[in-house]
Amino acid sequence: MTYIIFDLETTCEEKRRVQNETIEIGAVKVDEAGQAVDTFQTFVRPVIRPVLSGFCTQLTTIRQKEVDTAPFFPQAVASFRRWIGEEAYMLCSWGFYVPPALFAP
Repeated sequence: MTYIIFDLETTCEEKRRVQNETIEIGAVKVDEAGQAVDTFQTFVRPVIRPVLSGFCTQLTTIRQKEVDTAPFFPQAVASFRRWIGEEAYMLCSWGFYVPPALFAP
């Protein structure tokens, strides 16, 4: 079995709560021996709040120009799922923000 260890970065504000949008997907594919065999990374263009806050840029180091030219979420997830491939895998992550689209068949 392959392990997909992934991390998401999202939009954020320092003092107010806003709906988070994914702005980056990063992952490592690990084989059964625990060896990293491949990596994946894509920025994602936000649509609800397309301009990143200064706080978000400082926290994530993601620049506005990187998300401005990135694919939208559906295309980014499709690319991520193609990278995962057809073999058996287990998704591994840490955190509270995991969009349901990552698990859709």
